[in-house]
Amino acid sequence: MRQISSSQNAIIKEEIAYIFTDEIIANEQITSIVALIEQFPVPEKDILSAYYLDEQKLAEIATALQLPLSTVKSKLYRSRDKLQKSIIDGGFYNGH
Repeated sequence: MRQISSSQNAIIKEEIAYIFTDEIIANEQITSIVALIEQFPVPEKDILSAYYLDEQKLAEIATALQLPLSTVKSKLYRSRDKLQKSIIDGGFYNGH
């Protein structure tokens, strides 16, 4: 399992803030969100990790995973949606 550095944790925090622009998520919740990402199946977990943790561009991810760019984009979009729903269902987000 991939170890999360403090700089990677900061990147995740910024990206989650993008998803939930009107809410601030505490550091403990960020750790929980990273744990949720780790539960995703391959290649979704790999795509989320490469994009958010490793800061790779979509084209780089597509090349590394030998997937079409359109597939990487759609899997990232769907995975973000699933992640957001998991966060809301898990009580991490008390928004709308």
